[in-house]
Amino acid sequence: MSKKLYLILAISCAILCLSGAFYVIYNEGQVSPGYAIIPMLASFACVAGYRTGKGYKAVTQSSKYKYLHLGIGIGLPIGTATGVSYAVMSESNMGITIAIGAGIGLLIGTAIGNLLDHRINSKK
Repeated sequence: MSKKLYLILAISCAILCLSGAFYVIYNEGQVSPGYAIIPMLASFACVAGYRTGKGYKAVTQSSKYKYLHLGIGIGLPIGTATGVSYAVMSESNMGITIAIGAGIGLLIGTAIGNLLDHRINSKK
C-alpha cells in the first residue's frame, strides 16, 4: 500500500478512536471500551506501516532497526488494549493492569523486533 493511504487510514482511525472514547465517556462507561480501543489499534498499525514504508527518512537511513520500530509500534498498543480488556472483565484496578499490559506488550514487541532485525542483519 502507498504511504498516503497509510496516512489517511491512520488519521481516520484516530478520529474514530477519539469519537469512540467520547462515546464511552458520554455513556459513563456503560458501553464497551472497544469502541475506542479497536480504532486505536488500527491507527497504530497504520502509523507503523507508514513509518516503515518507502521514503521515511529515519527508518530508511538506519534500516538496521526496521523491525524494532514495527515491533514496538504494534506491541505497545496491543499490550495496552489487553490490559484494558482484562481490567474491564475482571473489575480489577485499571491503572495497574494497563501499566502491566503496556509493559509486557512493549517487551514482547521489542524482543520480536530485535530478533527479526538480528536475523536479517546477520544474513547481510
